[in-house]
Amino acid sequence: MVQITKADGSCTVFKKSKIVGTCLRSGLSKEIAVKIADELDRGVYEGMRTREILKKTLSLIDKYESKQHKYKYNLKQSIAELDPEHHQFERFITHLFRELGYKTRWNVIVQGEVIEHQIDSLLEKGGRKLLIECKHHINPHRLTGLGTVLTTWAVLDDVRKGPNPYNNIWLVNNTKFSNHAKKYSAAKKMKLIGWNFPKGGSLPELIEKTQAYPANIISMSAKERKIIMANNILLAKELASCKPDSLSKKTGLRKSRAEELVEKAKTLLKA
Repeated sequence: MVQITKADGSCTVFKKSKIVGTCLRSGLSKEIAVKIADELDRGVYEGMRTREILKKTLSLIDKYESKQHKYKYNLKQSIAELDPEHHQFERFITHLFRELGYKTRWNVIVQGEVIEHQIDSLLEKGGRKLLIECKHHINPHRLTGLGTVLTTWAVLDDVRKGPNPYNNIWLVNNTKFSNHAKKYSAAKKMKLIGWNFPKGGSLPELIEKTQAYPANIISMSAKERKIIMANNILLAKELASCKPDSLSKKTGLRKSRAEELVEKAKTLLKA
């Protein structure tokens, strides 16, 4: 069995089944997914980095299928690359819940019994009022642990005793949760939403359900991403709805580049 090197430096066994599963979730047929996994298996070597495996996988998707599937396969990395300095992940999550039918407010100060709390997003739907706390990891392989869950629960405990109580608090992240984090949140009936958790309502499943892909899933530079998202275009579908002339004027991008980005976003949504 070949050992490969993950982004955090740890080693794991290369598994064809994992490549097949990820390809299937990006919309590829089983036949193509198996073909890609087989080809990767023939070229993988001891110590090979997962980033290199990702690059080879994207190249093979280009070879066998359309760019729509390449974009979707790259979803995890696209979310990890959102800029923490400009709160792009928190804003993206707010836009995602808006697509899910919630009334949303981003970056709100809520008074608790003891202190004020800066909340990433407030949600309202069907008479329920929810707090959303986000935890964004630049390293997509890093776990969100019990400490984050305890801190999040403490916020709800204080807010519930304040002048404007909320029904619950949800913690949303872009990676996996530790087993202790899951166990504690289950006991407190606090919802966690992360990578492939919970089943049927995980972050990638919610994104796929609404086609609320982050705008930077389309290949663009960090500068372009910053400019586009500064104009409150957080989702690929928001980018697809832009008129190139208007996008060019708002962002300062060349009209030809604006046309290219809009067309790429439209292509993604057709998949």
